[in-house]
Amino acid sequence: MCRDESDRVLLVREGDDPYWILPGGRLDENETFAMACIREIKEELNLIVRLEDLKFRFCFENFFKTDENQIHEICISFDLKIKTSDVDLQFLELGRPRQIRWWNADELTNVPMQPLGLHSLLTDPIVERYKVFGINTIA
Repeated sequence: MCRDESDRVLLVREGDDPYWILPGGRLDENETFAMACIREIKEELNLIVRLEDLKFRFCFENFFKTDENQIHEICISFDLKIKTSDVDLQFLELGRPRQIRWWNADELTNVPMQPLGLHSLLTDPIVERYKVFGINTIA
């Protein structure tokens, strides 16, 4: 989870998706969670991140269906403080159209996000105490 000097959260919306997500992705073979985070931030935001810049934030499970499969994913989130000026809001990962935006906590209430339950993980102070959650997004 990228936060700026004003504690705003950076979210991304891919193409025509109706929802916003945290920047990130999946593990590559033989990659740790932290290594994947560093690589994904480079790919998605064109920023160089050091391991010591990352602070574990939370872990959660997400269950959802695609047209072909039922998916069970385990998501690991790190806090990363970055300067607003370091983020190019026009940067295109592999030329894919998308939006990148900073959000204040009070703005997040009505923002459509995936996975379901991400609102509380980003804004609820109780997350600081418990750190691990299960989220079921199967309707």
